[in-house]
Amino acid sequence: MNWDNVIAAVKSSAPLLASVLAGGGPTGFAAQALVAKVLGTDAKPEAVMRELSDPYGPAMMKIQELEKTNALEFARMALESERIQSNDRINARNTNSNSDMPALIVIALTIMAGIYGYSLMIFDIQEENRQLITVFATQLLTLWGGAVAYWVGTNKKNPENIKT
Repeated sequence: MNWDNVIAAVKSSAPLLASVLAGGGPTGFAAQALVAKVLGTDAKPEAVMRELSDPYGPAMMKIQELEKTNALEFARMALESERIQSNDRINARNTNSNSDMPALIVIALTIMAGIYGYSLMIFDIQEENRQLITVFATQLLTLWGGAVAYWVGTNKKNPENIKT
C-alpha cells in the first residue's frame, strides 16, 4: 500500500488535494500530514486508506470539507510543485547542454540493446529463463527510451529555447 492508492481514492472527491499529494516533495509531504491529521490517523498510507475504505463515509466527507475550505491554497501548492519540477528539468538540461555525456549514454545503450536483440535471435532461451529475459529487455528499452528523450530534449546549440 502506498500514497498512490490514497490519491486514487480521493481523486474524484478532492481533485486539487489529489494533485498536491501526487506532486510529491515538501508540498506532497505536507498534504499527507494534513490528510492524516484531518482523519485523526497516522501519516501512513495504510492507516489513511483504512479510514477512506468507505467512499461515502464520514472520512471522505472530511476530505471533501478539507478541499472546500483550502481550495485556493491547494491550487497554489499544486502550481508551485509543478513549477519546481519544471525548473528542475530546465536546470538539468542546461547543466548538460554543453556535455557530450547524454549522446555517449544513448550510443552505449543503443549498442547494448542491439547486442541484446541480436543475442535473442542467435541463442535459444530456456523456458524457465524467458520471464527474466523479458524483464531485462523491458528495463533496457525503457532506459534507452528515457536516454533518447533526454538527449533529444537537451538543445546543445541554444539552451534558452528548451521547451518543457
